[in-house]
Amino acid sequence: MGTARSASACCLRTAPRSPPQAGNVSCISPECPLGSCPSASPADCCSCQPAKCSFRGRTYAHGARFSLDGDDCTTCICRGGEVECSFTPCPVLDCPQHQRHLGPGQCCFTCRDPPAPTGCFVDDNGVEFPIGQIWSPGDPCELCICQADGSVSCKRTDCVETCPYPIRIPGQCCPDCSAGCTYMGRIFYNNETFPSVLDPCLSCICLLGSVACSPVDCAIFCTYPFHPEGECCPVCKGKK
Repeated sequence: MGTARSASACCLRTAPRSPPQAGNVSCISPECPLGSCPSASPADCCSCQPAKCSFRGRTYAHGARFSLDGDDCTTCICRGGEVECSFTPCPVLDCPQHQRHLGPGQCCFTCRDPPAPTGCFVDDNGVEFPIGQIWSPGDPCELCICQADGSVSCKRTDCVETCPYPIRIPGQCCPDCSAGCTYMGRIFYNNETFPSVLDPCLSCICLLGSVACSPVDCAIFCTYPFHPEGECCPVCKGKK
């Protein structure tokens, strides 16, 4: 007797030896295997349940996910009577190795917060200035300060000339008017007098970066002096 599976998977149609009567069809149920099956399928005519998992004294249904006791870093799943366990995936960290930290009860390393800066590094040689420190990087007209966040802020000093002949002091940014005068390539101190380079008959004095010149004081001891050519002061006749 031959058999053929009908549209219904759970009905096996038999072909009778004699001609069918009034179109009747007889069906028989297929034989199903005993026990459980690896997976349940709606199209399967046999009613079976996937195998459960017994693991460490507990029973888990097929497809159940669970963690090991005291180990949240491992995830397990029951599949057809077998338990498969795997470690919890961890994200990729973008911090250096010395800043990675594994805290209590954590499965994955995390990045520590960078420590608060204690100063500013200004070159590759490791020179560090404490926060709030002010210094000159080599140019006396530029001052830098170490900020609280570890950054360096620099600013140039704008000099305002308040006198015509100030003195430039080495290591000092702006010219100094209070120290004396720089006049015709020479340095004179305050209240210092000197003959004029341009006119020997003029006497000059340095006053806080300014130079004032006036005619040389001449001592005359006669009533009718005369002024010889090339001389600064008049002289008395007959005086040798």
